Amino acid sequence: MHGTVLYDIKEEEPSELRSDKNSEKESVSSVVSTTYLIGIIADEDTCVGYLLGGIGEIDLEETPNFFLYNQKQTNFELEEVFHRFVNRPDIGILLIQREAADLIHRLVYNHQVRKMLPVVLEIPGKNGPYDICIDHLLKMVVCHEKESEEKIERKGSGPHQAGSQMHIRRTSEGHE
Repeated sequence: MHGTVLYDIKEEEPSELRSDKNSEKESVSSVVSTTYLIGIIADEDTCVGYLLGGIGEIDLEETPNFFLYNQKQTNFELEEVFHRFVNRPDIGILLIQREAADLIHRLVYNHQVRKMLPVVLEIPGKNGPYDICIDHLLKMVVCHEKESEEKIERKGSGPHQAGSQMHIRRTSEGHE
């Protein structure tokens, strides 16, 4: 039995489309499906919680999609594990515990800026609650939002218009 499936992408292969001579309809002989998993790098308690939630998966090469991080591991070991997960073609989201992400922050940031998949999300660990002030992904989003506002202002719309657009967007999402 497979673990939690993030999403399926179904693509029709043009070479596999065939035309029925008795009708003008085309049928698909097969559909190619790509499944992405959720990977996690976290302490034992956090990993166990997610594994009980159903994200655990071991592939044919007996490689799990989770890694138990502890404070005894070196940054080099953590970097190797991170590289291994982000280079796996079957992982679509990688959850990494804040404490581990802080140790390899530059590597995590470079991946978030350069690659779309897998999406790397930092999660809080058992050592402390979520702190919005040190959320690296949120800081990156805010930075890109400011750059977008500046581009809008340079194109001729005033700062009041850009600000009102942002206010409307946040209000529609339930945030004011």
